[in-house]
Amino acid sequence: EMADKYKRVKFIGVDIVPIQTRHPDSNVQFEIQDVSQRLRYRDNDFDLVHARCTAFSVRYYYKMILEVARILRPGGLFISGEFINRPAIQDGSDPWIRCPRTCEFIELTARALALRGICVDLARTIPIWLRQTEQFYDIYSNTYRLPIGEWHPSPGQRRLGKKARKIFVGFAHAVRPLLERSGLRSPPEIRRMIAGYTHELEHVRGLIMCYQVVYARKR
Repeated sequence: EMADKYKRVKFIGVDIVPIQTRHPDSNVQFEIQDVSQRLRYRDNDFDLVHARCTAFSVRYYYKMILEVARILRPGGLFISGEFINRPAIQDGSDPWIRCPRTCEFIELTARALALRGICVDLARTIPIWLRQTEQFYDIYSNTYRLPIGEWHPSPGQRRLGKKARKIFVGFAHAVRPLLERSGLRSPPEIRRMIAGYTHELEHVRGLIMCYQVVYARKR
């Protein structure tokens, strides 16, 4: 969408697996790389770097930040977006009471990834790491509350919640083999937990996930 709107801008997408469209616009280029390793781009080469939902796949996020600092030009903008790794309820009630299987699923997934050296609870740490590099300024963050399901009174938020629910259900089924290989629970227990989790995504009113966006300028 951005490439379509800004035809004179070159966009480069980097991922660890080939999930991109097969027919990108002429000003879009997709590449497969390990973003925690040195990228092939020159120093001070980019105006903007946007890292989104990387917590489940990037093992060395701090190293990635250092690489972002290298390739951004002075004054260039870094934007990160990561989910806070716990559910919440719109009215402030206890999610362990309102959606226990959702809490259990998120916690077990974090433990399974931790066994592989991946820390998924990055959202609150990213601003700290950005300051530690001493290569960024104007660091600030916003937290957005994403409804899960179609409970919200706003039509736009209901549409968003419906899409979010579909994504989270798909993620649950995609991550099941990882959970089973972790040995943290038996396969039948994991299947029951995922069934309960997807049921809660469908039926718990007020269920939200918080998405934290961090902005920083390169010195």
